[in-house]
Amino acid sequence: MTIVSAIVILMSCITFAKPVIEIQDKAQTFLKNRNLQIQKNRLQNNSGIIGKSFVVAVDENSNKTFMKIKEMMAKSFDVVESKKNLKIRNKNIKMDISNLNLERSVCAKRMLNQILPRNFASQFRLVSVDVEKSFSRSLGVRVEGYTFNYKRLFNNRIVRNANNYLNISIDGLGRLKEAEIAVEDLTTTSVTVDVDENFSENKTTIDSLVGADFEFVDFVDESGYRKRESVSKIEVNGAAEAYCEILVEKKKILLPCLSYTSKIDVSSGEKIDYIIDVPHSRKSWSQYRHEQKNAIFNRYIH
Repeated sequence: MTIVSAIVILMSCITFAKPVIEIQDKAQTFLKNRNLQIQKNRLQNNSGIIGKSFVVAVDENSNKTFMKIKEMMAKSFDVVESKKNLKIRNKNIKMDISNLNLERSVCAKRMLNQILPRNFASQFRLVSVDVEKSFSRSLGVRVEGYTFNYKRLFNNRIVRNANNYLNISIDGLGRLKEAEIAVEDLTTTSVTVDVDENFSENKTTIDSLVGADFEFVDFVDESGYRKRESVSKIEVNGAAEAYCEILVEKKKILLPCLSYTSKIDVSSGEKIDYIIDVPHSRKSWSQYRHEQKNAIFNRYIH
């Protein structure tokens, strides 16, 4: 019996043929509505902060939030601590996944509330679900389990870095195999960036990034074979307010950005799920880099 899972790694390379970008209705509606709301708020309030969002600092010398979660989780679970995360186990926990295929978000929220105390559960949002499959000649393809992947919310933005997440792994019947959680101490700074760009600028910004970084994709398919294929099209299906990690003089900073859920079409005809993180606009990113100097956009690939 062989268990396989898809792993996607985007590679930067020399640009030859730029992929086609299609921004679907759901993503367009989100982007246009957020801009209209900003303009509406500006007419109703003269505050200079409208149309701007605060930059967030990561305190790597503190672990107060991490230890607080550990203390609370230890009351109901077996908790194993590593340097960056907590692994949580309880063999008696079983999730209700009866409506998983029809109401995935409802199932994911119920699962989240079953694992975390309410005040922490509200700080996470589902971003993807991995399906673990096995294959044998006698049984064919069989679902062995699921991993629900959540990212942390801060200031109503999804934190897109490696150290603010919750993964809940269950078997095919809904029994908890393991949960893994990581959090950092985050602090809102007084620095802001502009986030009032229009839809045209959103599209141009993502188009500029894709033209530079998305020529080929390396991935492992569902059969376990490694492939490298050219990207022909990117369908942007959804968008969300996010924080993207940048490095300023080796310090981790969270910059307000936009995160796009997408499907990448490759030359073989396969479609690969992917999340693309992009600054709000070329102008806001350029201004921030000019003011801070040496700022590096540390794109999170997951």
